[in-house]
Amino acid sequence: MKLKIVIAVVIVIFALLSLAISSVINSPQKITACTEEAKMCPDGSAVGRSGPNCEFAECPKAVTQTTVIPNNPIQNTNVVIPNIANTTKLNKKIIIGGVSITPIELVSDSRCAVDVQCVWAGTVEIRVKLENGSNIQESRLTLGSSVKFLNTNIEFKNVLPPPYSKVSIKSGDYYFEFAITSAQPTKVDNTQKPIF
Repeated sequence: MKLKIVIAVVIVIFALLSLAISSVINSPQKITACTEEAKMCPDGSAVGRSGPNCEFAECPKAVTQTTVIPNNPIQNTNVVIPNIANTTKLNKKIIIGGVSITPIELVSDSRCAVDVQCVWAGTVEIRVKLENGSNIQESRLTLGSSVKFLNTNIEFKNVLPPPYSKVSIKSGDYYFEFAITSAQPTKVDNTQKPIF
C-alpha cells in the first residue's frame, strides 16, 4: 500500500513538473531588436537604444569635480582644476567620449600675466594627438579653438596655471582642459530648381 502511495505521489509530482516546464517552453517570448543608432551626450560620450521600447539610454550625469593641488610652487598658492575628468598634462593621454587626446607639445604661451595690465590677453597654442581606434590625427589648437576629428569637435577650453610676471611655468606644470561635442552635419540646400 505504501509503495502505491509513493508511486502515485511521484507520478503527480512528475506531471506537475512536466506541466510547468511545458508552459515555460511554450509561452510566447517577446524579443525586441533595437536599431544601432547612437545619441551624442553633452559630455562627449554616446548612448544607444535599449529596453522594451528601444528608447535612448540616459546620458551620464554631468559631474564637475574640483581638484586642488596644494602649495603650488609656481605662485605659492593652490591651483584649482575645475573639471579633472577632462584635464590632462603634456604627454598624458585622456579619453573623452571614446576619443584619446594627448597634448604633445606646448608651442607657445603668450597669455598676459594676472599681476600685470596688458593690451592683449594673449593665448596658448599646443599640438595634440587625437586617436580613435586606427584613426590618428595631429593638430594645433589655440585656447578656445576647436578641431574636427571624425564625427566630433575637440575644443581646447582652458589652461592652468595662470601666468605671473616674475615666475616662469615649467612645461610639466601645465594642465589642459578639453571638451568634445558632436560635429553638426553639413546642410545641403535643395531649394534650387534645376534649369532645363
